Amino acid sequence: MKIAINEQKPEHFRVSWEGQYEVFSHFEFICGIPSALFAIGTYKKNGKPNVCFHAWSAFQGEGDGYYVILAGISKNCHTYKNVLRDKSFTVNFLSKDYYDALIKTIFHNKDEDNEFLAGGFTAGKAETVNAPVIEESFLTLECELAEARDLFLGSRTVLILGKAKRAVLEDSHAHGVDKKYGPEGFMFNIHSPIDLKTGEGEVSAVATMKIEKLV
Repeated sequence: MKIAINEQKPEHFRVSWEGQYEVFSHFEFICGIPSALFAIGTYKKNGKPNVCFHAWSAFQGEGDGYYVILAGISKNCHTYKNVLRDKSFTVNFLSKDYYDALIKTIFHNKDEDNEFLAGGFTAGKAETVNAPVIEESFLTLECELAEARDLFLGSRTVLILGKAKRAVLEDSHAHGVDKKYGPEGFMFNIHSPIDLKTGEGEVSAVATMKIEKLV
């Protein structure tokens, strides 16, 4: 048996926090599609480094370039303003061991806050763009802004398209199918998947990968 849900949110879906179904579509919680977790690095207007712990993005390229597609970026956040101003950002991938440290940065995001300091991270500087690097990352992409646009007309969030100018990897994570795809590699956001029958669902999760088969 399959369960089908249409564009209108079912009435029995529980609201876990105020504005939940304004900030997110109910399909977000129906599908529960995992997305990679990472930290976006930018500089604030005052020069202090900014961290944005983020997911909801994609990575794809062709012969003329490799692109980062950041979705779900609020128009009101530091990151959006910083990227528009400096035309630059970094994407920093860290292992699950840094999850709690990254969460700390969320609660220290005022203009005067140093979010690298709040998370206990070592700040480096990208070589090809004007943006900070988290030195504890096992993979960093240095990106220049290619395009920014609303998700749809009147949306709260934007899509940011960045072209990768440089990739930096730890040697331990630079050998094919290796540590990137295990407990010390990519972590994923599983965002409050809902029980479609009861409408309940408040628990999110963080996942890593397990290689099942080499092909």
